Amino acid sequence: MLVYQICAGILTAALVILIIFAIRFLIQAKETATAVELLVLNANEQVERTSKTFELLENIACTLNSTWGRIFGAAIALSKLKRK
Repeated sequence: MLVYQICAGILTAALVILIIFAIRFLIQAKETATAVELLVLNANEQVERTSKTFELLENIACTLNSTWGRIFGAAIALSKLKRK
């Protein structure tokens, strides 16, 4: 009978320790999730800032391309007129 009581005590102590570790793990997981959320929000803000910059650069590049395209087109047309 004493052996069963010792085993029950050991199992109870092991269960309590397991529950304590599980609670500590869940607390750590919550803190990690909060930190990851802040990191993602910061990264999203950075991406939004850079996306506006890239949109501006794309608009400038398109404007330059169309301008240079017109200049080269006019130069080609002039060279064709001179040849005739």
